[in-house]
Amino acid sequence: MQALVIGGTGMLSDLVIWLAERYQCVSVIGRSWSRLEALINKAGPLSERIVPISVDYSDRDKLIDAIRKNLWRNGPVDLLVAWVRSGNTASLSAVADEISSHSKENWRLFHVRGSVNFQSRKFPQLPENVLYREVTLGFKIEEDGSRWLTNGEIWNGVREAIENDRQMSTVGVTEPLDSMP
Repeated sequence: MQALVIGGTGMLSDLVIWLAERYQCVSVIGRSWSRLEALINKAGPLSERIVPISVDYSDRDKLIDAIRKNLWRNGPVDLLVAWVRSGNTASLSAVADEISSHSKENWRLFHVRGSVNFQSRKFPQLPENVLYREVTLGFKIEEDGSRWLTNGEIWNGVREAIENDRQMSTVGVTEPLDSMP
């Protein structure tokens, strides 16, 4: 089995490395080949377990083709972490359909949603064997105001959601709205 991360070259890059410690294969979809290479270099000896896939997830046809090829090469996915903006839920649904067509087992999808979209409740249409999990990214309130989450706070929040198999998680806070940075 493998883990697949969509959008794993930036704020989720440390999560990819953490997953590589637990999975024999972690496929990573990113738009930039240079950022995928940087992730591979950062992973050190664990880079052998990371499969870089350079494709823009907003190009649905190319994304599905890349995932289909990856599934044939590396086998079924049992964990998908998707940093996909809520406007692309159709692409996420298509990805889930493709993954499900290669697996009869239940598998988990952790949909990482940005703070700008936490009020939007658009959910992707998903096959029955998908265990949907949502991780909403918020912000931090501090003595002198508020700030956006750091990459470390984000990936650790997603890691905790995966480890605890939480159906709904929020990293930071999403209220009060007037405190948003």
